[in-house]
Amino acid sequence: MGNRFCRICGEHKPLTLEHIPPRSTGNDHVVVVHRGDEAVMHSLFDMEVRDDDGYRQSHGMTFKTLCEDCNEYLGANYVETFKGLYLDFAHESGDILDGLDRDRNESETAGVERYCEFDLGEGFRSLAFVKQVVSNFCATTAPGSMLDCKDFLLDRESTSLPARYRLHMVVLPKLDGESVFSGWMRVLFDDGTFCDMAFIRMPPFGFVLYDTVSSTYLPDRAGDITPMSRMGWDLTGRITLVLPTVTGRNASRPYLWGRYQNAV
Repeated sequence: MGNRFCRICGEHKPLTLEHIPPRSTGNDHVVVVHRGDEAVMHSLFDMEVRDDDGYRQSHGMTFKTLCEDCNEYLGANYVETFKGLYLDFAHESGDILDGLDRDRNESETAGVERYCEFDLGEGFRSLAFVKQVVSNFCATTAPGSMLDCKDFLLDRESTSLPARYRLHMVVLPKLDGESVFSGWMRVLFDDGTFCDMAFIRMPPFGFVLYDTVSSTYLPDRAGDITPMSRMGWDLTGRITLVLPTVTGRNASRPYLWGRYQNAV
């Protein structure tokens, strides 16, 4: 295969497999992988994608886009924090969904997002969690498109996420939903403006990364966790996450995740 450049450090080195989400979350079984355009079209427009159109990975969803040094740094510093919250949310997802059933139809008709609160225990490193999510976007977007995140990711104490990024998070309670990694995409609005974004859907989480510089319009959405990137490495006090919960057809429409009532 030869050397290809790592999507975090930008150096030409042998690349290693990165499990997204981490293997320790249960991402270790046979999966069917489709081309990015197929997965996105299926996610956004309910277009049929057959299993025999893709290829199988026998050890979970993996991407060969990071070098060994970067992969090991992420694993040593960020993965455990992400894994803990991921598994806690997965465990609670049934209760979250049950709590939404009572008036789900009324709220979805009105375009109102529902919210859940989740207390992060003492010792939770918000900065490590954000860095793991950002590294997942680096691994799944176009080569070279996020090299400006190198210093932020490879210095665990750095709180300097490049200002062009805005990171949002939602809860997807239905764990049987497919995982989708879109890469960069452009969403066009009726007035001719557009928004450049990438999304990752891996229930129970959904993440959207907005490029605030290249976009001509940024939609008004809940779930902005960008401020967590500015919390120091040693700042581990108890905080509460208040996140929009996405159910129904909106779970397949990431450009609507976290949409406020009457927003575009």
